[in-house]
Amino acid sequence: MIAVLLAGISALTACSFFSQSPLSSFWVKVSPDSGHPPFEVTITATAMVGGQYTFDLPSGTVEQESNTLNAVVDRDPWEVRVLWSDGRDDPLEATCSVNVLNRGPKIRRPRLAPYADWYLHPRERTLLDFNYYAGSMYGEATGIDDPEGDAWRVVNVVVRCEEKSIDDSIFCPPYAPDDPTTFHAFWEGSIIENACVVYPTYTGEPSPLLPPTTTEFRSDRIEFVEPFHYDAAGDDHENLNDEYFTLRNTGITRVNMTAWLVSDKLGHVFEFPAGFSLSLGACVTIHTGSGTNTASELYWECETSIWNNDSDTAILRNSSGEVEHAYVYPGLPYSPSGKDSGYPFSGTGRHNLTPGDMPSQTATITVIVEDEWGARATESFQIDVAPVGYK
Repeated sequence: MIAVLLAGISALTACSFFSQSPLSSFWVKVSPDSGHPPFEVTITATAMVGGQYTFDLPSGTVEQESNTLNAVVDRDPWEVRVLWSDGRDDPLEATCSVNVLNRGPKIRRPRLAPYADWYLHPRERTLLDFNYYAGSMYGEATGIDDPEGDAWRVVNVVVRCEEKSIDDSIFCPPYAPDDPTTFHAFWEGSIIENACVVYPTYTGEPSPLLPPTTTEFRSDRIEFVEPFHYDAAGDDHENLNDEYFTLRNTGITRVNMTAWLVSDKLGHVFEFPAGFSLSLGACVTIHTGSGTNTASELYWECETSIWNNDSDTAILRNSSGEVEHAYVYPGLPYSPSGKDSGYPFSGTGRHNLTPGDMPSQTATITVIVEDEWGARATESFQIDVAPVGYK
């Protein structure tokens, strides 16, 4: 009879069941037992005489004398553990989970830029954009959406080319102070959330020009960004203002750049004018020639070209002489020396190999996405890595 009774209680609650002894039982149930978050539930445990209940919820712990508690299911998965003790014997314990009706994000292949075709081009600066777009050049939708309309975010991206034993480098600065794994990309003057930049087939080495690796967030981060136009149209010496570089404030505060310096590898130095500051998210372009300085355009006032067309190095130093960022061309970019270091430091990141040096191969793009209730989805996509000569 006792066995039948216990089986009946277990079937009723559909939750885990524990017995302290054959003559005592303890159970817990949740009602309703399913729904889409957030939804309210009532937790009920076995009514015991005296003692205290401890409700161990995903959001925290509640201790009380009552055997019922109202709660909100606000994540996926969701489970409650209830303990009862009168201080004399070992505590009784039971757990119960709910059926969270949450399909999670739906993942389609990402949108690529600057090329719209479904190829990765070796060592070309490439945007992987996981936001939802209703149609593409092939008519199919791309990116991620959520069937229930829940918010979501990318939590990890891995790109692996079959001819390599290690993953390609993923770049997604500026890194957020409260979440160093935020995926977003600076592309064509704007921040794109849930995106990243890769240089397909490329895994970087730490830059020798930057400070040692650190995960400390820099609120006053200034970086070189594209475009860096080191090769002016026509005769460089006759078109000095078409030779320029660009800096962007990727931190979270306005930065006073008085006495900051930019130098090339031959020792030419540009000094930022007194009182110049760069607002959050703002860019400033520094031209080699002459002109009237503004908040977004500065002029070096040089009479000859500064930047070499074949190779050069630009180094940004703050007013204390510390290296803040660097830009190296041509060839491959460096990887960040730390999570606050930003994008690679080359122009387009174009390859300098011949077709025979880079075999055609297949890459796998794997993305992990999480919705606002904690449900995760993972999807992988096969993509051809086009031969070097392919455009």
